[in-house]
Amino acid sequence: MDAEVGVGTLYRHFPTREVLVDAAYQHQLVRVCETVGDLVARYPAAEAVRRWVAHFLDYAAAKSGMSAALDAVVASGADPFADSHTLLTGAVGRLLEAGARDGTVRTDLTPDVVLLFMGGIAYSVRHGTPSQAGRLVDLLMDALVNGAAARPAGE
Repeated sequence: MDAEVGVGTLYRHFPTREVLVDAAYQHQLVRVCETVGDLVARYPAAEAVRRWVAHFLDYAAAKSGMSAALDAVVASGADPFADSHTLLTGAVGRLLEAGARDGTVRTDLTPDVVLLFMGGIAYSVRHGTPSQAGRLVDLLMDALVNGAAARPAGE
């Protein structure tokens, strides 16, 4: 498919390769985080979490292929990750809130804790096997779901 965009238009919007890479990274991350609303509307929270984690891991695997380009962005003085934490904690927070509402997900975990676990899973996607990554997703879901009704917030 031809985008029918000339080089001049491209460089007007993205004067350097690093600016283009940064914009592409941000766009993809926003798209991943925006899927939460649809998932929460369509599925019980625990299922929405599992589906979103799988979607996030696909994104993380694709992003790992951009690591050299993202390193160049950082070296240029930009910070492509500046908004990442806010976007991701917001997305995970919405999933945890949906789980609290329907009683399918523990309420004593913060988005940051879940993201730390997901970071480990993302690492396994790049450096392990698919079965190892799948096992870690199962463990994350066990951690989020088991005892959901028995753990009130703050305990």
